[in-house]
Amino acid sequence: MSRGLKIFGVIAFAGLILHAVSLLDTHPVQDECAFGPVSNARYRELLAEAEKYQWRNWPFIVWSDSTLQRLLTAQFAAATSETSTPYEKIATMHAILRGIGADFLYMEPTNDPFGQVAYGSGAVGFGYQIKVNRLALLYPGGTTGWLIARMLGPKGSSPVVDFNRKSAPGDVYFVAHYPNPFDPIPDVLHRESRSCPAVPNAALEPFFRSNAK
Repeated sequence: MSRGLKIFGVIAFAGLILHAVSLLDTHPVQDECAFGPVSNARYRELLAEAEKYQWRNWPFIVWSDSTLQRLLTAQFAAATSETSTPYEKIATMHAILRGIGADFLYMEPTNDPFGQVAYGSGAVGFGYQIKVNRLALLYPGGTTGWLIARMLGPKGSSPVVDFNRKSAPGDVYFVAHYPNPFDPIPDVLHRESRSCPAVPNAALEPFFRSNAK
């Protein structure tokens, strides 16, 4: 073997090791969550169900953010078809995203998100990041992707619309952005101090129920 091939082999092997090491930090504290009446034990059931669904129904490699967005939306719809409460929906959303190794970062609006949306308009946003190589192996565009889940409030609508079903309070939509050097992800991947998404308090919960008026 030539010297050049040996050097290339060493560099390639080192790259694979660094790639594997980058995927080891799974932020396990984010699986110690409870969501109002949804206990951590129930959340872990949802997480196990999410991982099983992804293993059985998702492709081995998810090459594009549009495909990821479609897969997340379909899985969430299947998992919450008989669920109306935002507590179970937020727990399910977190479980599905954690199932693919996503890392919770922030909520929007930043100050009292459920109160602002309940008495204003729009949607509560949940921001996550993900190491794209978990889904697309050695993805050439970069390493860190951005995921957003939006829960609709009672008066507003999300800019992300699923035209296959009527939008209603408590509906959750997903947006996925893979890294792209020609269209960089905005520098919004800040991290809040909390490890888990918040849920509405009892007074605000009715505003985010699927059957809210």
